[in-house]
Amino acid sequence: MVVAMVLALGCGASSRAPGDATQPGPAAVQGPPPPTWPSWGGVPWPRGDDALMRGLVEAELDRDPTAAAIEDAWHHADPAWRARGAWTLARIGSAAARDRLSAQLGDGRIELDAPALAAIALLPAPGAEEDPRDAAWDELEDRLWTRYAVTEAPAEADALLLAIARVGGARSPARLAADLAVLPLATEELRYVHGMEALAILCTRGHALTVDGLRALAQGFDAPTPVPQRAAAYALGRCAAVSAERLAGAERGALVERLGPMTLQGQDVEVTRRAWAALEGLGELPRAVPGWVLGTEASDWMAEVAAVRALAAHADGRKVLARRLAQVTVESWQGPRLHVLREALERLRPFAANEAQLDEPLGALLASLQAARTTASAGAPGRGKALTLLVCEVQLLLATRTGELESVRACATGQPGIPADHGERLVIEALVNMGAVLPREQRVAALLRAAADPRASVAASALGALAGLDDPEIAPALR
Repeated sequence: MVVAMVLALGCGASSRAPGDATQPGPAAVQGPPPPTWPSWGGVPWPRGDDALMRGLVEAELDRDPTAAAIEDAWHHADPAWRARGAWTLARIGSAAARDRLSAQLGDGRIELDAPALAAIALLPAPGAEEDPRDAAWDELEDRLWTRYAVTEAPAEADALLLAIARVGGARSPARLAADLAVLPLATEELRYVHGMEALAILCTRGHALTVDGLRALAQGFDAPTPVPQRAAAYALGRCAAVSAERLAGAERGALVERLGPMTLQGQDVEVTRRAWAALEGLGELPRAVPGWVLGTEASDWMAEVAAVRALAAHADGRKVLARRLAQVTVESWQGPRLHVLREALERLRPFAANEAQLDEPLGALLASLQAARTTASAGAPGRGKALTLLVCEVQLLLATRTGELESVRACATGQPGIPADHGERLVIEALVNMGAVLPREQRVAALLRAAADPRASVAASALGALAGLDDPEIAPALR
């Protein structure tokens, strides 16, 4: 999955507060193999011509798109060398390299297979905010779309979608929306998924959805099978922020209504995860939060992480989190679910100073965590470490509200497996997030002292915090 690989590297709502709902959780060859292209290419790395390979490497180092070695690679009988020549041009990345790739794409006499086409995606394309866009980029974009319109080979179509997503401009979202306007047959679902992922990459680069794009996403949510639903929810999660103006009307509420049933477990787990991520991007919540979120029932922990992220990003969701945190029975929580709890607490950091409803739940949770840490088996150091980190997170949130920092500073003292300066770095986080409970002058002074700490990790954390503050006393420390 070419687009998925690049993503791995690197995409009317009710006005009342959502209530809590009860919803159960989901249940022998000699020698090493020869090097190959990534799975989407399927062409072996070229061999047998050391002089040509040296020429291509020298062209990259010299940033020379006119090197004779590139021309030799383009006209080589072995398609692997043509692909290697394309990658050389993409790595050079200059305007001349782009123009040469574009010319080769438009020359029907040269056969370009998937690896060569995918190389176009590595060109450093301009961002959506750059105006005006060089007309040569538009020409390359048009040539990619022309080639995509007549391509039947799945690998080549994937490579072209990737290139369109990475170098396409403002016209590509509308063209992709037209390509995604019809739900796919079972045999065409993979191409549909890659189209949605390409739309997500375009959004990540700053190109907003069109009206037709919104319709295509909504249609994907209504698909009878989970594959289009997953793809559409993923694209919406990546596109919500940059498309906020387009999502300001009734379309937003309609999408939230469609996402609501997808947040319930007992169906495709990946649909659930991506639906919650889409809601986080929209800054919305379903009408009712399922009971498995920070509940007692077993659940898919990755879906639960997505849910608590969406809850923490919404004012009403933070109220739900406060109620659920008060009901957590730490003794029964094991393994990855402890990570869910930590994610919920970390996501509350920027908001805790103004969330008075957290005081009682956090106090009860702290007592429960400290008791569980005391009784944790010596044979389970991983659980003991996880509980200590949770204790530190709760104390950080409480310190953000009270201004009392000593408990945070000492929260992990003497605990095996945790850096000795962990508490000091959390103190810096608390100083950044707390409000009027501690005067600004005192907080700035404390951060300046931390910036002079001989421990590099503490000083770096303090300098990072100071960089976000507007104060004339800070500039000398930053310099």
